[in-house]
Amino acid sequence: MLQDIIAYLGEHWGEFGDAVIRHILLSVTSLAAACLIAIPLGILCAKKKRLCGPLISILTILRVIPSIGLLILILPLVETGFISTCFALTVLALPMISIHTYGGYSEISPSILEAAEGMGLSKGQVFRKIETPLALPQIFTGIRSASVDIISSATVAALMGSGGLGQYVFVGMQINSYTQLLIGGISVAAIALVNEVILWFLQKESIGNRLHG
Repeated sequence: MLQDIIAYLGEHWGEFGDAVIRHILLSVTSLAAACLIAIPLGILCAKKKRLCGPLISILTILRVIPSIGLLILILPLVETGFISTCFALTVLALPMISIHTYGGYSEISPSILEAAEGMGLSKGQVFRKIETPLALPQIFTGIRSASVDIISSATVAALMGSGGLGQYVFVGMQINSYTQLLIGGISVAAIALVNEVILWFLQKESIGNRLHG
């Protein structure tokens, strides 16, 4: 089987490289868009208690739906293509990042904030120097979990014509080719592993810099 995989990749290396790049680009774009929306939304929920209840309820409902199931529900509502797939994957990642961001900020002890303000720090300084460093571990937990969902779900999103490694999985299933099926599955798993290492390193560096900044 390994020889078959090596032989196939040797004959289709350019096509495989394009699929890997497409899958990574799709995942990174969707994750970045989700962070830009979900992190401010989570902070807003933590700061504005009146908005917290309805927003968190909606996000919690979305979160309990299995990621693949949620993606399948979204697929018929959008057109095929790269941008539409990014939209679907971004919606998929919003609950995880938003809820963890909300938890990171809302679980900070009020006594810590009162002590910081008592030392003469403004609300903006308290937010930047105290709240955000304390919330970062939870925020990164949400980002890391969401990124795994995006990378794996992008495989199913190949049905939307966005390309990526999912095409190997579906073609392999259609023509009963274990070679293509394994190429797609192993490659997605490898991307998820590399992603986890990169985000772990960024989390470690970011939190360290915040705490010593």
